[in-house]
Amino acid sequence: MLLLLSGVSLTLMGCLAGALLAWIPLSPTGQAPSLALWVLFPLFVLGGYVLAVMGARQAHWRGLTLGLGAVLLLLALSCAVGLLLQALGAWQPMAGSAALWYVLALAGVPGGVGVAAGERELVSE
Repeated sequence: MLLLLSGVSLTLMGCLAGALLAWIPLSPTGQAPSLALWVLFPLFVLGGYVLAVMGARQAHWRGLTLGLGAVLLLLALSCAVGLLLQALGAWQPMAGSAALWYVLALAGVPGGVGVAAGERELVSE
């Protein structure tokens, strides 16, 4: 149970780091995100997910995969909206859009795979 709680906590902190990494370029302050956010986002999400799966039962694993996949997919979609607004000229990030591309790439693929895997497992039962 401790592995599950630690893993979920780390995963949530990783998602928060990813959200901050995506939000800082969108904010009007124009600050660049810190290097720690660039490192902690994938490290906490991946490490937390591994810990959570190690401590989870089979039924929990499916829910964890679907839940984390949904959060990551929403994070990736929000970055895609920001990049689309930039491409349309409706918004220009002060600090550049590298962080948005980074979060889009690192959250989009695992998010889509997590949602697909979690839904497939639920449907097959």
